[in-house]
Amino acid sequence: MADTSRIKEAKAYIKAFAEGKGKPAFLHMDRKKVAMGLTRRVDDPEVMNQKKATLCGPFALVYGLALHQPLKYVQLVTELFEHGKAKFKEWELKPCRDLRSYKLPEGTLISQCDWIPCASFRDSGNWFFDYEKETDRGGTKASEIITWLKKAGYSDIQDDYSKFDCEERENLQEADNLRAAGYHVMMLINAEFFKDVDSNWSLKSNHWVVLASPVKFTATTVDLKLYSWGRLIEVSAQKKVKNDLKRFLAHYYGYVACKF
Repeated sequence: MADTSRIKEAKAYIKAFAEGKGKPAFLHMDRKKVAMGLTRRVDDPEVMNQKKATLCGPFALVYGLALHQPLKYVQLVTELFEHGKAKFKEWELKPCRDLRSYKLPEGTLISQCDWIPCASFRDSGNWFFDYEKETDRGGTKASEIITWLKKAGYSDIQDDYSKFDCEERENLQEADNLRAAGYHVMMLINAEFFKDVDSNWSLKSNHWVVLASPVKFTATTVDLKLYSWGRLIEVSAQKKVKNDLKRFLAHYYGYVACKF
């Protein structure tokens, strides 16, 4: 988590943004709602929630930016709101006009301040098909996350993953070592791990989470916390998501990590 001075700086930027009067480049977004959402996320990045949108990859990335560099996170979102484009370090995100003109449906659960950056990442990463609305397919490959980070100018990127082959305990230990060394660790899993306590196999990866705690092993168990869907999910003997090591590894496909 960023220190108090960085959070204070980000909030001052949000205050100035909230007092602005310009017409948004995202035509149907509301300045006050975006400002309120940004303030809440600077205080507690875990509240970012993709809901039903298939944007777990961009969410894992944007969550890391808010967690480690809140001012840059706020600048990214507000510049997209104001101008329809923004710099992610050295990469200029320029979401398409259809996305900027899209109106989130009444009663939608995804926040405007989450939709703006995460949908923009997904759309800007596409070379042919636009990402225009909440119901579009927005799945993100590990290779795409790496490409985005490289385009932005990040050079210290570590990865070890597979789409179809589950990884071993050693890979999970490497991910934990990177987290301890200050890396933001995004992990590929199969989301059935959270749903079916009896499932000890999976076919392929289909979801991104963030490693949000140290990993504690025994011979048969693993305890850790994962960020996903607007909360920290605790994997332990005391929680609903049980900590059987063999079962976790049957749904685990590796990681991509970088330092923000």
